[in-house]
Amino acid sequence: MKNTKYKVLVDTDVLMDFVTKREPFDIEAAQLFNLADKNLIDLFVSSLCLNNVYYLVRKQIGHKNTIGLLIRLVEVVDVLSVDKQVVMKALTSRFNDFEDALQHFTAVENSNIDVIVTRNLKDYKHSSIAIMTAGSFVSLKKIMK
Repeated sequence: MKNTKYKVLVDTDVLMDFVTKREPFDIEAAQLFNLADKNLIDLFVSSLCLNNVYYLVRKQIGHKNTIGLLIRLVEVVDVLSVDKQVVMKALTSRFNDFEDALQHFTAVENSNIDVIVTRNLKDYKHSSIAIMTAGSFVSLKKIMK
């Protein structure tokens, strides 16, 4: 990994850990977002990820509160599009999980992403991009200071 400002794609599971304070993973997810808040890394999410969060969180806190949460979130992260090219690559890939394939190819096609942060490491075994958990990434950033 380069010693520069990392471009990190956050997978849906880590984003859900952060926004729903899902224990015990919420602390590491919050540390990841804290690095972005301090402008030490650039965080990205796919548009699909935001849709997933809306769908899951809306059931708990309602439409209006979920929209407010997503607005605050989009102020911290950059949003990458999931287009036809990404979908076709995901559909024809060796990934067993379609959603993870979409995340991966969104990262591949956009913004020179350095690492995908997820809790589902095994689902990304065919990734051409570095894959890490939030805790591993945060620990690595501490070591590199």
